[in-house]
Amino acid sequence: TKEDFDFNKLISGINNACVDTGIDEEKVNEIAEDISSTVHRKGNQVTSAEIGELVLGKLKDLSEVAYIRYASVYKEFSEVSDFEKEAAELD
Repeated sequence: TKEDFDFNKLISGINNACVDTGIDEEKVNEIAEDISSTVHRKGNQVTSAEIGELVLGKLKDLSEVAYIRYASVYKEFSEVSDFEKEAAELD
């Protein structure tokens, strides 16, 4: 199904990943604004998968903990091995 881009949903997902990582609200907003700009440049015709990959790209350089947290939800981790595999790819 298609749905409109939801900036608040994006902020919420990034915030959840960044809890207790030292990443401040200003940085979260900066990431979300950058992703929002990318989405709008593409004419709002991007998939949730593309948005997820954009978020992961931003978080990967910022915080490994936030990256793994976001990846666990976005990629629907169901086993410890999913976490291990993703963490190994960070190296």
